[in-house]
Parts: sequence; C-alpha cells; structure tokens
Amino acid sequence: MQQVWTLRSILQWTSEYFSKKGIDSHRLDAELLIAHAVGLDRIGLYRDFDRPVNESERALIRSYVQRRAQFEPVAHILNSRGFWQHDFYVDNRVLIPRPETEELIEYVLKWLKDHIDPRIADVGTGSGCIALTLADECKTAECIGFDVSEEALEVAQKNAQLLNIKSDFVKSDLLEKAEGLFDVIISNPPYIASDVIPTLMPDVQQYEPLLALDGGPDGLDCIRKLVPQAIDHLKPGGLLIFEIGYDQGPSASEICLNYKELKEVEIHKDYAKQDRFITAIRTDA
Repeated sequence: MQQVWTLRSILQWTSEYFSKKGIDSHRLDAELLIAHAVGLDRIGLYRDFDRPVNESERALIRSYVQRRAQFEPVAHILNSRGFWQHDFYVDNRVLIPRPETEELIEYVLKWLKDHIDPRIADVGTGSGCIALTLADECKTAECIGFDVSEEALEVAQKNAQLLNIKSDFVKSDLLEKAEGLFDVIISNPPYIASDVIPTLMPDVQQYEPLLALDGGPDGLDCIRKLVPQAIDHLKPGGLLIFEIGYDQGPSASEICLNYKELKEVEIHKDYAKQDRFITAIRTDA
C-alpha cells in the first residue's frame, strides 16, 4: 500500500533530515518552507496537520528542501524576510535583515519623538528595510537610502513599490553623494573582520554579498570612513547611530571620540546583552 504523505509526516521527515544536515533551526525551517509551499501560515500548518499533500505540493517542497540542504537561506528560498511590521523581498543581492537591527529602529523612533519633518539618511541601505521602516513609522520624515551597490538599490526600490512606502534611494559610496544636512544618520555597515568571513555559517558566507559583510582587517574600515562623513552631513544636535559587532564597542566608540564634533558617544547592548550599536550627537559648534 502506497504511503499517504500528510503535512505531519512531511514536516517530521524534513525536520529530521535538516537536523542530520547540521541545520540548527531544522524544525522552524521545515515549518516555514512547507507552510509556504502549500499556501498556509505556520498556524494553519498545525491546524491541518493530517491533510494529505498532493504531488505538485510535494514537488515544490522537495525543491525547497534540496536548496536548504545546500545551506541556501530560507529567506532566499522564499524571497521574503520579516522585519519590524513588514515582509521584505530579499535575494542574494542584499544582506538578510536581522532582528537585532530592529533595536536601532526602536532607538531612533524614541529619539525622533519631538522632531518635526526630520531628514534621515540610511547608509548602506541594502534591502531598504531601515529606510522604509522609518519612513513608514515617521510619516513626516524624508528618508534617503544610500548604497554603493546598484543591485542592492534595485532590491530597495522593489521593496518600496511592494510596500507602497515613499523613500528615495541614491547610488553612493557611503555619504559621498549626499546633499544637505540630516537629523539622523543610521547605518548597518559591513563590520565583520576579513579573516572571520571564512568561519561564518555557510548560509552567510556562501549566499550573502561579501560587500555587505567584509569590514576589513579589524571590521572597522567602513566605520572609520563613515564617521567623518557623517559629521559633515549632520545637523547640530543630530544623531549618528550605527551597528557594530559584539566585540567592537570600545574600538568603535574610540573612533567617534577622536572627533571633537561628536559628543555623548555611547555603546548600547542588545537584548542578548551584547554590544550592538553606537550612538553619538553632533555638537553645536
């Protein structure tokens, strides 16, 4: 008698298969891929646990499983990653948005509470998740995303259209093409040291753009270049905020402290108690 494959049995098999492949998030990944293939959310997957899976659905699931078994990120397979309140289109042209970056959004929104019509620069915008989230949350803001990669800007523009959120995007090496002054300059720059790249999980090192990862010998090359440019483009009292690696707090803050134009330089930890981002204020002088 031929086996009847149900959502339950396919989920169990897939989860075990991913686990044997060394994928840590094996259960979650199996749920996301299978649910997407059969047109359900994760709750619906469990609600319809005993539903048989037809051959066309199984073929799609097999293709997803094969790709994930090669460590292709789930976000690339589904071309989607949740960030803040939206699902952003992503592919191998951009860095996959991380939940830790949402903590920078939280900080900026609190800081902007008393600001009217702020100008915000998102440097290294990638998928556009930071610029578009801030534009959506702060309707009176002018948000501009800057990126040196033409391909990344195509993805950011696509997300602006898909989400129907207004933001401008400019091809620029950091802030070289920026015009005027900003109330906030925010960035998730490449900050991984070059010799660490080969040690990263295959999901990252094989599939995400090196340009968005490699921060040079100590991971701080981009930050050293960004800080003086940001000083030139911040309004007096304006906020500079950028993401860092867990072990870069002291060295990254020292870069900011070397400039008399910046004050109130602070290291902020994420919810996992790791150093996550730096903030600094442009002096009035």
